[in-house]
Amino acid sequence: MTGSTHPAPRDVRDSSVRVILLGAQELEQAWRRDERVGLVRARSGFEVIGEVGRPEGRTIVIIDQDRESKERPDAIATAVRHVDPNVRVMHLRREDDSLDLRLAGPAWDGVVDVTTTVDELLDADPEVVVKVNGAPEARSHSRLQPTTEVRREDEGLSFPASADIELTRRLLAGESLVDPCVALLRERTGLVGLTLASEPVDGGVPVSHRGHHLGWLSGGGDSDLGDAAAWLGSWLALAEQQSQLRTAAFTDPLTGAWNRRYFDRFLRKAIDEARLERRCLSLLLFDIDDFKSYNDRFGHPAGDEILTETVKLLTAVVRPTDRVCRIGGDEFAILFHEPDGPRNPPSQHPGSIFEIAHRIRNQIRSHHFPRLGQEGRGCLTISGGLATFPWDGHDAPSLIEHADRLTLESKSQGKNVICFGNAAEPGYSSATNPEHLGDH
Repeated sequence: MTGSTHPAPRDVRDSSVRVILLGAQELEQAWRRDERVGLVRARSGFEVIGEVGRPEGRTIVIIDQDRESKERPDAIATAVRHVDPNVRVMHLRREDDSLDLRLAGPAWDGVVDVTTTVDELLDADPEVVVKVNGAPEARSHSRLQPTTEVRREDEGLSFPASADIELTRRLLAGESLVDPCVALLRERTGLVGLTLASEPVDGGVPVSHRGHHLGWLSGGGDSDLGDAAAWLGSWLALAEQQSQLRTAAFTDPLTGAWNRRYFDRFLRKAIDEARLERRCLSLLLFDIDDFKSYNDRFGHPAGDEILTETVKLLTAVVRPTDRVCRIGGDEFAILFHEPDGPRNPPSQHPGSIFEIAHRIRNQIRSHHFPRLGQEGRGCLTISGGLATFPWDGHDAPSLIEHADRLTLESKSQGKNVICFGNAAEPGYSSATNPEHLGDH
């Protein structure tokens, strides 16, 4: 999620404070050589939230209000505090900025301007730097209180700050904001018949954001729904943007499979859940045998076809709860994930997984790849290793390491082989006599 940020050349962990900048290029230029500050430049609110999630000591977030951005700085600030309440969130004010701290309420811990120095930033502890007309002032570090009402004059609506916290939580979890937003509007306006429609309705008010149409708000009778539509449009646009960012951050653009970033995060989470609920979790790592030779002989478009078709085949074979990930060039990982346990209680997780692995191998080998011509059917094979938690690894690194070892064992035995770990048979050691699927 955070791979496109641009940290300073030195190690941020060696600095006195980590500063995450959203915009604020002037501060980056002025502070980049100061060893007391570890600068991290983010290009979106999504990247800011991702960086805050990395525990690396004292952190300050400085947001430069981009008037062309669809992101809401107050929503970003709320999300940041939801991830880590100890992070300070500050606003970069320019000469033409009309931000009034009294109207901003608890959205900001303070304000800096482009002339703020590192000394002023560091000396502000436990206060934060606020500059008014060029003169520094001190302001106590404030925290967002759930009972605080924040009024947005441009929207004409007032909401408890707890509403922003709940919407932000849903946003970060990838949940829909339509129902909770409409419910909030009903509560705050008293119009219990408010609904959001995707098609035009009589008396409906268009809901849009910066020219992007999002639906029609209706059910207000003779009430003016302009402010409500504007508020709803802002949240729905932010949700759509975050959904697009999440997709870009966690999926492979060529094949549509989950990428390595998603794989690493999901595997850790899935193992933690499996440990608590005493469930099994299997990991299949494999690559395509002699993949480079297909690129060399038939060209890279043929190689791309092999990768995309492989993902389609995998997706068709695995179960809805499993995860297909492309973690390298021709390297894939499948997480066999059963969050509710086996559908048939007496069945065993590993047994069904071995059957799926066998189907995967056969499907790929029998598939026709048009760009490979006459060789396109029956020529492609895979080799890999299947490891199962908790027998083959107690955490993500150890499970990956075991699956890697099994993959190397598969290669040493020839092509078209999948070696299994200890779950193949209780007490069985794959290191001395690996089970495998193959033609031998």
